[in-house]
Amino acid sequence: MTTTPTDTPISQQDPTDLSTWGNALPFEKPPNSMRLICQNPYGLDAPTNYRKLDLFARNMAAYQADIGCLPETNADWKQPAVLGQCHSVLRKHLKHHRLITSCSDAAARHSYLSGGTATIAANNWTGRIASSGTDSDGLGRWSYVRVKGRNERRLLIVTVYQVCKSSIGSAGDSTNFSHQWHILRSRGIEHPNPRAQFSSDLSDFLSTFPEDHTLLAGDINSWLGDSNDDKNFSNLVLRHNLKDVLISKHGPASEVPTRKDGRRIDYIFASEA
Repeated sequence: MTTTPTDTPISQQDPTDLSTWGNALPFEKPPNSMRLICQNPYGLDAPTNYRKLDLFARNMAAYQADIGCLPETNADWKQPAVLGQCHSVLRKHLKHHRLITSCSDAAARHSYLSGGTATIAANNWTGRIASSGTDSDGLGRWSYVRVKGRNERRLLIVTVYQVCKSSIGSAGDSTNFSHQWHILRSRGIEHPNPRAQFSSDLSDFLSTFPEDHTLLAGDINSWLGDSNDDKNFSNLVLRHNLKDVLISKHGPASEVPTRKDGRRIDYIFASEA
């Protein structure tokens, strides 16, 4: 997404200057609506004072986004200094915010830790949060918020990151695949499969909120255009009756790749109302 500085008046900003897929996104959102932005940053760029997070927060403010979903933050959220710096970045652009994060239990020498997610609630929506949390297994695979909706219903918003296809023999020691594999092995799983475990555990998690409407956003490192690419996640989508919102809106012919090899691996899913 092209950045739009928040100190530029909306009247002077030109939405026709943006490259879009589907409908162009106006800066002002419709009344009585919630706006969600999902962006895979491939790390938040700690050496440049979290430049990518700053850009994301500027866009949240400019486009009046209520919820931000960031998969693959590559940050060790266990470190207070990391959280503190990121809160400072968000406060520059958002009047109020809640930051819910996830990362693996693996140790990190510096602020970098592969994988992880962040879910951001902004401004008025911070007061509608009923609960929030993270992947309870210490693998850093998702973070979530549940917000209050109409008629006592809850909206469950989950930011997810699934590791790339790999094997323990080929994955580097610092990769999220390796971290998850070793954590699962230490818990008595003789032949860990982090990707299969992701779909199984995420499905169990979603099942704990059977009455909630669900929005699931993030990087699944799979292309659902091929039914054999990730049967575990495809089965999760079917089991929980999730719809690919962009394809549902614009049709499969409009799909654009989100990685170099021409496949789309970043998605937003919604349960049917």
